[in-house]
Amino acid sequence: MPLFAKGRSFLRNLFSSERVDTDLDQEVDSHLEMLIEENIRAGMPPEEAQRAARIELGGVEQVKEQVREERIGNWLHSVIFDCRYGVRQLRKNPGFAAVAVLTLALGVGATTVMFSVVYNLLFNPFPYRAADRLMLVSIHNAQKGGPGAVRDFSIPDFIEYQQHNRVFEDMVGYNSLDVLCSDGEGTRRWPGAFVTTNSFEFYGVSPLIGRGIAPEDG
Repeated sequence: MPLFAKGRSFLRNLFSSERVDTDLDQEVDSHLEMLIEENIRAGMPPEEAQRAARIELGGVEQVKEQVREERIGNWLHSVIFDCRYGVRQLRKNPGFAAVAVLTLALGVGATTVMFSVVYNLLFNPFPYRAADRLMLVSIHNAQKGGPGAVRDFSIPDFIEYQQHNRVFEDMVGYNSLDVLCSDGEGTRRWPGAFVTTNSFEFYGVSPLIGRGIAPEDG
C-alpha cells in the first residue's frame, strides 16, 4: 500500500501540478488561520495574533516553496519545465538553435569516435576470445644483435614446441602470405596466411564463408 500511495502521489504531482498547488495554498492558509485563532484565544489582539502566527509559521511563501522542493516528482516537473523553456528560446532564435544543434552533434560524434578508438586500442585491442591472454612468441639469439637476433619459428620448431608445451594452454602458428582471388570481375590481392588447424577454435571465431579447418586438413 505505501508503494501504491507513493506512485499515485508521483503521478498526481506530475500531471496535476496546478491542483496540487491549489491544495497546498488552502492547507497552508488553513494552518495559518488555526494559529491566528489560537493566539486570539490566548488574549492577543487580532493584528498581533496574525503577525505572531506568520512568524511561527516561518513565512507563508517560504513554507510553500519548501514543500514544493520536497514534493515527490517535483524534480521531474522542473526538468520538463526547463526543457520547455529551452525549446521556446531555441524557437525564438532559429539561427542560434541550428548552430547549437550542429555543435552538439559534432561534439557527440567526436567523443564517440575518440571513445571507440581508445577502447579498441587500449581496452579491447583484438576481437578474439580472451584477447588479454594472447602472447606472441619468437626466438631470440642472445649472441646476435639487431634485426638478426629475432627469428620466427620454422615448422619443425613449432611442432616440437607444441608437442612439448607445458606453459601455454594452447598454441597456434601462422605464416602470412598474400593470395590472388578472382571474383568474376577481376583478380584481386588479399592478405592471407597459412595457419594451423586449431586457429579458429583458438581465437574463438567462425569463418564468414564455408567451413572451418578440420584436423585432417593439416
